[in-house]
Amino acid sequence: MANETVKGVTGAKQVTTGLGCIVVVHTNGTVTSWGFNGFGGLGMSGGTYIQSPRKPNVSGIAAAYASGYATFLVKANGVVLWSGGTDGSKSGPMSKKVGQYTVLNIP
Repeated sequence: MANETVKGVTGAKQVTTGLGCIVVVHTNGTVTSWGFNGFGGLGMSGGTYIQSPRKPNVSGIAAAYASGYATFLVKANGVVLWSGGTDGSKSGPMSKKVGQYTVLNIP
């Protein structure tokens, strides 16, 4: 497998992919992501498709998991953040402002 370089992405410690998106966790605890952003799955505004790497407003990230229309980030202190969802309900786990990361309360 050949190494690929993506302009603007350095110091990667983890890469995860979801439904048409890429999320990179950097050694400094920041995140870069791009690709399909439908339903706010990349945790940022800017349209349905983010064409070049961008950094959502998060820090202290230790790990990431992208799946379907959602992205989950685990902070170094164990707090889980998530963005995305498709149910459009006014209550329940997907009832947040689309396009930003929110703390996921795990009982």
